[in-house]
Amino acid sequence: MQKEDSIKEEELTDISELEEDFKDNSNHNSDGFHKGDTMVLIGDYTDDSDYAFYMNFDEDELSSSDSGINSFSAEKKLDEQDSKDQNNQDIDDDLYKIENQDVKDELEKENIAEKDDIYAQDEDDEISEQSNFSYEDYQDLQLEYDKIQIETKVKDLEDNDNENINDISGENSEKKEKNNRKINKKLIFALIAIFLLLIGAGVYRLNKVKVFPKGTVLNGIEVDGLNPKEASLKIDRELNIITIVKDGTNLGKADTLYNFESKKAMKRALIKSAISPYYIYKSFRGDSINVPLKVIDGIDQTVPNLLNIDQANSEVDQTKDAYIDLEKAKIVPEHQGVNVDYLKVSKQIAKNHKENPSELIYEFKSSDYYAKPKIKSGDLNDELKFAKKYIVNGMDVETPTGVDIHIGPNDLSKIIKYSKDGPKYSREGADEVAKIVIEKYSGKRDEISINTTKGERSVINYDFVAEIDEKGTAKSIYNSAKKRTKAKIETSSENKLNLANRVEIDLSNQTITLVREDKSIGIWPIVTGGPGYRTPPGLFALAYKTSPATLKGKNADGSDYESHVTFWMPFNGGIGIHDADGWRSAYGGSIYVYGGSHGCVNVPYSAAETIFYNVSAGMPVIVHY
Repeated sequence: MQKEDSIKEEELTDISELEEDFKDNSNHNSDGFHKGDTMVLIGDYTDDSDYAFYMNFDEDELSSSDSGINSFSAEKKLDEQDSKDQNNQDIDDDLYKIENQDVKDELEKENIAEKDDIYAQDEDDEISEQSNFSYEDYQDLQLEYDKIQIETKVKDLEDNDNENINDISGENSEKKEKNNRKINKKLIFALIAIFLLLIGAGVYRLNKVKVFPKGTVLNGIEVDGLNPKEASLKIDRELNIITIVKDGTNLGKADTLYNFESKKAMKRALIKSAISPYYIYKSFRGDSINVPLKVIDGIDQTVPNLLNIDQANSEVDQTKDAYIDLEKAKIVPEHQGVNVDYLKVSKQIAKNHKENPSELIYEFKSSDYYAKPKIKSGDLNDELKFAKKYIVNGMDVETPTGVDIHIGPNDLSKIIKYSKDGPKYSREGADEVAKIVIEKYSGKRDEISINTTKGERSVINYDFVAEIDEKGTAKSIYNSAKKRTKAKIETSSENKLNLANRVEIDLSNQTITLVREDKSIGIWPIVTGGPGYRTPPGLFALAYKTSPATLKGKNADGSDYESHVTFWMPFNGGIGIHDADGWRSAYGGSIYVYGGSHGCVNVPYSAAETIFYNVSAGMPVIVHY
């Protein structure tokens, strides 16, 4: 707003005159002041003359006491009107942006009312304070305030309008989202329909396909025209032939013994060959398709076949584990050799069947597969202490003939097993050791001591190999190992050596004694073998008995002899007990020295008869000096 610089000092009426004029109510006419007019101080000039003008806010027009004031008031009203017009134009511009006629009207009404209130309040404040504030400054402030109020209203209206726009935009977005959902549903339904058609086509084709299509190659092996079972058998057969290349040297083909999960794999492959575009395309081109095959068995069984084609592997320096020499009771350290651990090779080949199933050549460096010691010296210290306490001394086993058989520490270690918690005992180990002991025991030619009617005599046992009770012997060995006592070979009761009933032949005294229940029931003189035909001492079993019998043989000069006897009881091959009264009249003494037999025991007829009827096959016959 422009200030009224054109107002001249002489045109203004002195304030004292205006005050007097204002007080005089009779002067309030149409041409002068009116009731309700407000005096406003305009300025305080250097000549001490104060000037003022009056504004009637009730009728919104200015009055003055003279023509000079009226003129000034009119000019000010024009300026105010211009200012108002300018502000109203600014408001109209803002309202035009909002494009809301109703809001414009409301804003104009509110603006006019607020302006009137502000004018009245400001004028009252200025009059009460007798301010020197100029009218032009007042108008500037008023217009600035109006502008701020209008901008605030415009901003509020813009915010409201933006909310309306957002609401409209939200509605449009919702409609758009609904349309998109409809489109998506249609697309989903279309995809489902296509998918169902593909499934239907695949099922139809699958029902028609019973064998692999023409051109199907799995893991480098042609299987077209084969059903899954036939394809599985062919693949198992051909994949179990592997070419082994060691350190650049072709060792040849090895027949491996792997069992594959090929049946399941071939069934899956047949399904894919019917519905998989990839399989169909590969079959059409005749390209090989890799089907991973898991080896489920045969890794250990394959090792001997791999070793068979690399026999030189057993001739190189071998890797050895540390072990305990039980005989010497010391640790033998481990040794690293250069032999290949073909168990590792077998495992790797099996792994390759899954990762690269069409590869039938396996090449490797021996240094990558050197067998490594599994047991080292430091691992055996505690076990050595254990062995010294429980094993190294071995164990003895008593035999039926009274001769002990010693079980060494190596065999005993099969029964007594090491553990950190103490010894563990193996019944399986006891069974194994029992067989070893029984094999060692023959019973024949074992020297045994026997109590005879003439005292204890040592003889060699030739015939009494008692029938061994293997289970009973194993049980005795097992229990003795736990108790650390002597074990015993057990025999069956019917074949057990029984010396209570026996026949004793005393070569030195030339007598024969029949013993029943450890009691002698008869003793008779005899004649045994002479020079060149000595009757051998020992423990024998009576083979059989018969009556009568004809004995045949050769004399010392080579001539044959033939003797008829009534009682014949052989015990050592062709040597036996028989009567000799047909050609011999005396027995005993030293007759055997110059007139002895061909090795048989000649007894008087009466003695032969008694013995014959008191003996049976298997009865012990003890021949001793």
